[in-house]
Amino acid sequence: RFDVSWDYSNDIAKQLKNWLDPCGTNETTIEGYDPNTITADEDAALQYAGYISSDFCGSKVSQDLLLRNRGNFNLTTATISYGFDGNMQQYNWTGNLLAGENETILLDSVVLSNGNHSFRAFIVSTNLANDTNFVNDTASLSATINNGVNVEVALTTNYYGSENTFQIIDYVNNTLIDDQGPFGIMDSYNNSFCLPEGGYCITLTDDGGDGLAPAFFVDQGNYMLNVNGEELYNTDAIGDGVSTCFKYYGGVFYSDTSAVVDTTGILDVNIFNNFILYPNPSNGVINIKSTERINEMDIYNVAGVKVYAQQFNEKQISILTTHLSKGMYLVKVHTDKGVGVKKLVIE
Repeated sequence: RFDVSWDYSNDIAKQLKNWLDPCGTNETTIEGYDPNTITADEDAALQYAGYISSDFCGSKVSQDLLLRNRGNFNLTTATISYGFDGNMQQYNWTGNLLAGENETILLDSVVLSNGNHSFRAFIVSTNLANDTNFVNDTASLSATINNGVNVEVALTTNYYGSENTFQIIDYVNNTLIDDQGPFGIMDSYNNSFCLPEGGYCITLTDDGGDGLAPAFFVDQGNYMLNVNGEELYNTDAIGDGVSTCFKYYGGVFYSDTSAVVDTTGILDVNIFNNFILYPNPSNGVINIKSTERINEMDIYNVAGVKVYAQQFNEKQISILTTHLSKGMYLVKVHTDKGVGVKKLVIE
């Protein structure tokens, strides 16, 4: 309360009066200022309308702009120059903005490399020939781009938070984030990671095997996983654990749980899981047993490149893998009932 704290303490450093009225004017009101007040007949203004932080995780960056009419006369045309790192383009806008109105101009996103980048946009001309306020005609920013995939993890434990651990490994089994946890009762773990291009598996384990279900009248926990803004998990039903694997290359996210990458991009499929792949890891041969006849089997590396393809008409097959380098692969099995995918590690 201002009336109590104004001069309440004998220590002037703790008085609001000393901070808000150091000159002793005894003013009790001040005139406010509306930054959107129209002060000119002709005044077009430009702002950056996209999202980019000073340390940005990702590669596709918005170039959207906000065009505002800060004058009394209608704004109907504008030519705008814009671009990153001096690679400028022009956009010719037409419309009808009344005084105080604005419009978001949606422009193509750009893919940027790692490192420092700068964006600049400015109004070249408008129908307002007497607009002499050039201060608000330009929008600019600088940012450092980390060309990677943004992973966000939000975990709330139940009564047995000590059973939960969290880990991130890459496709050649290098551990990036190791054994976060165990956690406390109704503990909260929120973190984000900017991972470079590559393939990853994110694993949340529950040693008790009961997931994050309620226990001892304590509310259930929850596990939420977002990758580049795509929600992959939001549940308490994790059993003894859940592992999510994905790839990120060239600004494109590929989820191994729902799609397979081929040389033309993502191929949506009817999922078929009734087959086993062994031994895995393998150092020379793999065997596949299926409940349905296998029509074709393909192997992809983590870059989505097909490194092996063979047609079959059998429920059980064996393949030599001595030609494959060490690392993680995806094995795609085609049957009449659908297509199945399993991860394969070559040692």
